[in-house]
Amino acid sequence: METILEIKNINKTYKKSDFALEDISFSVPYGAIMGLIGENGSGKTTTLSIILGILRKNTGTINIMGRPYHIDDTEMKEKIGVVFDTNYFPEVFSPRDISKIFKKIYHRWDDMCFFDMLKKYDIGEKQKVKAMSHGTKSMLAIITALAQRPELLILDEPTGGIDPVRREEVLDMFLDFISDGKKSIVFSSHITSDLEKIADYITFIHKGKMLYTAEKDLFLYQYGIIRCNQETFETLNRDYKSEILRYVTRDYQYRILVKDQQKIPPGEFILENPTLEEVMYLVSRGEES
Repeated sequence: METILEIKNINKTYKKSDFALEDISFSVPYGAIMGLIGENGSGKTTTLSIILGILRKNTGTINIMGRPYHIDDTEMKEKIGVVFDTNYFPEVFSPRDISKIFKKIYHRWDDMCFFDMLKKYDIGEKQKVKAMSHGTKSMLAIITALAQRPELLILDEPTGGIDPVRREEVLDMFLDFISDGKKSIVFSSHITSDLEKIADYITFIHKGKMLYTAEKDLFLYQYGIIRCNQETFETLNRDYKSEILRYVTRDYQYRILVKDQQKIPPGEFILENPTLEEVMYLVSRGEES
């Protein structure tokens, strides 16, 4: 399968910090959405910043569209759209100002697309950024990235602050973006329900380390959550220890993450499909058996 983005064994250390990014590797096929999940401070933003050349890696390789990328590669910059959670537009700018500047920077800039989307989402052309809500600023950043007509979107918490109804519309925009099979998205978000709806693959980063990278359906339909008492947990831990990834306990009630629910026969417990949020919680906070 041809990939638009491939990163291998990315490592990043800091002289004055204990945090380190260790051996991050994943690939994104054309026409796919890769979701990055992990608790705050896990290394998701660091990973995206290294991909974009904003931060220097210590070791590892990054290929975008078949070639190494560095921050001075203006030809490749034309093909990458970026949205970060923090506002990067000057507060005194209006969308009209942004259009004037970006059409000079990006040869692919689509003015008609930009202003049509502003109108669709009720963002005034002359409204100053400083007068916008956090959600409106997020919408403006997404619209600006899409108007660049990129082939790869790098999104770091792009839907933060956007209300649930509008967020559904944004997710539809992302699905439409990749629908021709020639473009892809890397999407970091703490709103795991967004990724459940649109991601094809999930990469789970925990404390700077990549724990898992796989198709989303593996996490949602092959993994399982078992809820049981202590006695049943001890039996499961004895007979199916190799299937238990993590567990948490509270008041003698156990919640267990298993890697293949089909291998666990029926018993005196509840077995459910997990959500990405549950997987993230159990891997981040749970104990190994």
